[in-house]
Amino acid sequence: MARGDRKRKTGKPRRDIYQEVTNRILEMLDAGTAPWRQPIKRSGQSDGMPKSFSTGKYYRGINVFLLAMTSWAHGYESDYWCPFCEPQLAT
Repeated sequence: MARGDRKRKTGKPRRDIYQEVTNRILEMLDAGTAPWRQPIKRSGQSDGMPKSFSTGKYYRGINVFLLAMTSWAHGYESDYWCPFCEPQLAT
């Protein structure tokens, strides 16, 4: 069984994260950017590593790569990320 063929209890097909990462890498390569090199300059004290907004802890694993690529693609200047549920919990 291929990884993307597994199904959840809801019957929806699972996301194929491996294919998503591959697609993002290929898109960046087609645009002339090597995704393993930071294509933008950071300002101030920023080190370019994605961090949790609420805890300040650095993300690890594939999340670092995915968040960094998203940040570069959209031109985000902040290294801080906040899951959708965190702002809702603060209210």
